Amino acid sequence: NQGFIAIPPTPGIPASFVVELLAQKMPDIRANAGGTTFAEISKTQFRPIKWIRPSDKVLAAFGGLVEPLYAQVHGNCLLVDRLADLRDHLLPRLISGQLSLDEAQQVVEEATTA
Repeated sequence: NQGFIAIPPTPGIPASFVVELLAQKMPDIRANAGGTTFAEISKTQFRPIKWIRPSDKVLAAFGGLVEPLYAQVHGNCLLVDRLADLRDHLLPRLISGQLSLDEAQQVVEEATTA
């Protein structure tokens, strides 16, 4: 049985800021974690970890710059998954001669432009 700490969205604080903040705070999180089988941190141990809340203007600027990058990374991850599925589907058919290279290229172009 493993627990986790949920950090719900907070209006005015971009999710990307929270992700980056937690990445920077990971040494503090690990230092406060305990456990013999695996490290875990309770809410009681997590809450006292200090962080500075930037101004709304700074948070908005951060979100304006970083959120599109996160969206692009997410889109790239989806494309990688789609291309891996295509590879796994097309490669055996190409090797066996059931599919020509031209047909495979057409399928890939259709899949990546959709």
